[in-house]
Amino acid sequence: MPSREVFSNSKVAADPIKVPFACAQVTLSKLDFIELKAQTKQWRTQWQRT
Repeated sequence: MPSREVFSNSKVAADPIKVPFACAQVTLSKLDFIELKAQTKQWRTQWQRT
């Protein structure tokens, strides 16, 4: 599930009481997931150039 990958890098587990959406699951199409990863790479590259 793609949404788990987003949170897998987090070192601190989210407290579901403080963060109500911490346990929410999101479903993305494969195309949307690929586009999101590409945008992430593009923004990270721009950030590193600054």
